[in-house]
Amino acid sequence: GKPLDIFVGYAGNLGLDLDQFKEAVESQKFAEKIVKDQQDVGRLGINAVPTFFFNGKRVNYKELSSYEKLKSRIESELTQ
Repeated sequence: GKPLDIFVGYAGNLGLDLDQFKEAVESQKFAEKIVKDQQDVGRLGINAVPTFFFNGKRVNYKELSSYEKLKSRIESELTQ
């Protein structure tokens, strides 16, 4: 199917207002924000998802391979 149809399916599964979702996509309401995000990704050298940053430092996602590891790292960062 068409990409829009696929994403409308996702939006429906999430319980979003499908008319509002389609209108935002078709009007390119968020195009400027998407371009800015793409520029940020390039500037930061992000080449994979997920990519995590804690206090401005990039963290290898393999170090955060489970919910517990991610939660522990966040709690540790919050106490610093």
